[in-house]
Amino acid sequence: MSAFIGLPYNPADWFWIVGDDESRVWSSKAAAWRPADHADYKAWQDRGGYATHIASEDELAEVLRTQYPPGWPVRVIRSLAFRQRLSDAKRAALSVAAMQAAAQGDGTLLTFLLDQASSTETDLDDPKVKAGVQALRAADLITAAEATALLADGTEAERV
Repeated sequence: MSAFIGLPYNPADWFWIVGDDESRVWSSKAAAWRPADHADYKAWQDRGGYATHIASEDELAEVLRTQYPPGWPVRVIRSLAFRQRLSDAKRAALSVAAMQAAAQGDGTLLTFLLDQASSTETDLDDPKVKAGVQALRAADLITAAEATALLADGTEAERV
């Protein structure tokens, strides 16, 4: 009979070493990086935990997106859900403003809105998405609160 060695895998309380960088670990429980000598990591190791080596942050994000229980920050949402974070009236006003700007030679906002409308998912951490929201804010087309709401963590209902 063989004895079980180590903790059973629990994606809600696990640590990962990403790439070759063993100076830090990703804690799913804290949803944050921890130095390799952090007390939480040491205590977890003392309970029998062994960090999983994973190739990249993108691979880790995919593991967490598919395995972590509800409540984990949702950062990729349906594009329609992203757009519906604003009222119908606000979306219509943005469309009109973007078309007017395009007619005057600046298609930046229109391109952003069309890209959002034609994609199936929105990565809230994508630099292009953040830049688009910042451009809407800079043009005074959305409030600071609306910009914050657009980039806030998604809900389970918004998840791709």
